[in-house]
Amino acid sequence: MSSGVGIPWIISSAVKGSKKNAQAKLREVLSAVDNGSHVDTSKETVEQFAVRWMETYVATNCTIRTEIGYQGNIDRYIVPAGGGSGSAVYYQSWQQPV
Repeated sequence: MSSGVGIPWIISSAVKGSKKNAQAKLREVLSAVDNGSHVDTSKETVEQFAVRWMETYVATNCTIRTEIGYQGNIDRYIVPAGGGSGSAVYYQSWQQPV
């Protein structure tokens, strides 16, 4: 499972009951991801997503120069444009491979 830009999707869910219940939930989630119907229900804002992305993906996969450029774009365009409002789910979904 991948978002198409090198960032793996992490989906977690707590399941009460038996191992069989957990395996059924896993099949359900994997099927939803495969057919594109999975929607993350988190309330993470675009700004929060950008901070998390900078700390995880960019910090380990990009050069310092690229990291500085990305941070500049976040500070210049996302934060002043209201990056604290709205859901990051929409912005992640456009990165999905077609």
